[in-house]
Amino acid sequence: MIHSQLVEQEILDMGREDYIGLYEIIWRLNTIYPDAAIGAKYSAADSALRSLLSAGHVRLFRGFSADPQSRTEPIANADHDELLRNPVSWYPGSLGHPTVTYDSTDTGELRYRELYQLNRNQSNVA
Repeated sequence: MIHSQLVEQEILDMGREDYIGLYEIIWRLNTIYPDAAIGAKYSAADSALRSLLSAGHVRLFRGFSADPQSRTEPIANADHDELLRNPVSWYPGSLGHPTVTYDSTDTGELRYRELYQLNRNQSNVA
């Protein structure tokens, strides 16, 4: 079973230092939940990311790191739903095609700390 709070914690943790591709969320879930179905991993990642976006804990960007002039562009809130429903958004970009990336906000850092403590306490009880 994939735990939504742990998925949110992992997403926030990864986004604390740099722009992270959405595909990297799936890679992380592959490590944490190797036996879970791939569809369940995408569903959990999508749900957690949408929750974090709506709370303002993460921001989405288009990353053009494969281009000669590496850059990122913010993605408008109005475009989030369509973008997250597009399977291509969950794969690495290539030359001329951006990678959908995210980072954690200041409130995301605070939420990460809350989830870290909560998940740590729950694992000590189990």
